Order: sequence, then structure tokens, then C-alpha cells
Amino acid sequence: MKPNQQIRGLIESLGIIPEDEHYDVAELIVRECVGVTNAEMDDILDQSVFNPTDEIWNRARVEELVRVVQLIKKHFGVNNV
Repeated sequence: MKPNQQIRGLIESLGIIPEDEHYDVAELIVRECVGVTNAEMDDILDQSVFNPTDEIWNRARVEELVRVVQLIKKHFGVNNV
């Protein structure tokens, strides 16, 4: 993982001098966060809808989760998740 200023700042705030393994752990955490969000999207997409309002609501929820994933990736400089 390319060192990212956000992650570097978090590591330094713990009083730790950032090293490669710290960035590896940070990338794993970001990947897990993205994975949880993606799983939630899959659950929403698998839900049965009984009327057009539910379908619109579910689509809006998925679109928001996609936006959140993109924000997380951009914030932490992780693109290949």
C-alpha cells in the first residue's frame, strides 16, 4: 500500500513511527470496512420488494453505500479493494 497521509497521521497519533507493516494492517482494515459495506449492498439487492417504493428505497440505499465505499477508498488512498 502506498503510504497515505491520512493513515500516516493516524499511526503517528498513536505515538508510533510508521513502518511498512503498519500500512499493511491499515490496508487490511480498510478492505474489511469496504467488505462489510459491499456485503450490506448484496443483502439489500437480495431483498424481495413488494412495491415500487421499496424498490426505489433499496436502490437509493445501494447508491449511498457505493458513494461511501468510494469516499473510504479515496480518503485512505486504497483503490484496488
